[in-house]
Amino acid sequence: MLPTDSGIIIPKTKDGRLIFVINYLGNTMVGTTDEKTEISHTVGPDQTEIDFITSELRQVFGENYDYQGNLLSAWSGTRPLVKETEEDVRRKAEYLGIETDPAKKTYRQLMRERFQDSVVRLGARIHNKKGATSAISRNHVIEFS
Repeated sequence: MLPTDSGIIIPKTKDGRLIFVINYLGNTMVGTTDEKTEISHTVGPDQTEIDFITSELRQVFGENYDYQGNLLSAWSGTRPLVKETEEDVRRKAEYLGIETDPAKKTYRQLMRERFQDSVVRLGARIHNKKGATSAISRNHVIEFS
């Protein structure tokens, strides 16, 4: 798709995310930015996401490339973002079985929260982000030959 030492960013897609395209070890890697997702033990791209990415690529690279035939692999992963909303905290606590009532928390839970709060503040300073965002987000990457 691209020369060996090249990469591009498609800055705005139909749903507002961006897509990156880079060469990695001779293959083209294409990925999207974050989208809000539910917490799950199993994470993987579905065909809808693969179709979305390939449709966005067609607008840039055209129809002459066999996107489905050259698809080597597809994966996705989740990660926490810098700041959690109250809803995110509640969902995560419910999912993990964590106590949210301050009067019932153990010393260990309180220390963990203080540490996490300091990481959030440091991350906010590093990334210059303010305000609440999704706590868990999902990224997708697909690889073409």
